[in-house]
Amino acid sequence: MTRVLIFALESHWVGIPRLPKALREAGFEVAALCPRSSYLSLTRFLDQRFDLESTRPGMALLGELARTLADWEPRLVVPGDDATVAFLHRVCERWLDGRLREALPEPAARVLLASLGDPERHDETLNKSASQRAAAELGVPVPPQTAVRDVASALDFALRVGWPVVLKRPFGTGGAGLTLCHDEPGLMRAVEEALVRGAAHHPLVGAIPDLARAPRQVKRYVRHLLEDPQALAAPQPQDGVSLQRFLDGTPAMYALAALEGRILAGFAALKVRVHPPVTGPSSVVRFFDHVGMAATAAALIRRFRFNGFASLDFVIEPGSDRAVFLECNARPSPVSHLGALAGPDLCRALHDGLEGREPAPSPPVREQTVALYPQEMRRDPQSPFLRECLHDVPEDDPELLEAFRRQGEQGNPPPRDGR
Repeated sequence: MTRVLIFALESHWVGIPRLPKALREAGFEVAALCPRSSYLSLTRFLDQRFDLESTRPGMALLGELARTLADWEPRLVVPGDDATVAFLHRVCERWLDGRLREALPEPAARVLLASLGDPERHDETLNKSASQRAAAELGVPVPPQTAVRDVASALDFALRVGWPVVLKRPFGTGGAGLTLCHDEPGLMRAVEEALVRGAAHHPLVGAIPDLARAPRQVKRYVRHLLEDPQALAAPQPQDGVSLQRFLDGTPAMYALAALEGRILAGFAALKVRVHPPVTGPSSVVRFFDHVGMAATAAALIRRFRFNGFASLDFVIEPGSDRAVFLECNARPSPVSHLGALAGPDLCRALHDGLEGREPAPSPPVREQTVALYPQEMRRDPQSPFLRECLHDVPEDDPELLEAFRRQGEQGNPPPRDGR
């Protein structure tokens, strides 16, 4: 059987532990390398679980990954969250330039390279600004935007395009990298904070000889970076932060599976409800067919020569069917496991592709609404969507279900990486 490894640094993502079941049903053998505290470690649909030590520095994490790849010998590595995508991109970059040749054996490195697409395009799949530039070069509709390096340029842009505006850090996850700004004071605070965070990830920061001389905020972020067990994953933005005009439309996504830049299967979904509001992840989705989103996804995935699971975020403009591209998520989305329900089965198509078989033609998308569990329950325990549409509760995965329920009652996600 074809083996796949889900590698996840984060503990609290609620979508990724639903994927192993769909992968198993598609014919894969599934293993996970993740913290013992994570939701992913609880699902019963794993053939093998490798526990990730939570407090080790970046090179030790790399050693654990290398040992797991040697033990499990997967055909494909699936990153479970954005931090893991960034980590794996950095590993590939440093292996290719020779810095990690001794730390990562060539067979393991080749599996990673084959799992993530063209290394020359990694930045375009992870960095929000780079993704937007790539889309614009392909003629894809994108929001009016600019790169800002100071408060003055940010205010000038906002006054020209109108409020509100969205500040996007180059790297963020689950809506955490976005700040919706309605006025000048809010934008000024957001830009100042984002630029301080960006400075901490700049390549020159590592060369500062004396942290005591650094400004207090920069020093705090630098210390966090140097002590962070995921420090090897820290992206290094080149162009400041991105500022976009906020588009008041309907948020949507296109979930897909691809090999060598070719989409094997994909489907669109409207984000009927998100949590937290406006910029948060989906909690209720409605599958539908959208030719424009499919065409944009095909063009971008071809450019990235992408492999594995991804989802692209869009906003559909009011009064029209035009989908404006927002960003790329180079990992499974919280709906990737629902492909069989939506019609195009992402996991089965990926399995067929890896086995060298032409994936069967995807059936038409079934237009139906699904409340995601536990996302919608956490957003609103009295939500009518929990009663009026399909509620995707993992009743056949009791330990995972109990963990979701327990954390929902406490009102908090599980601790990150065991802390």
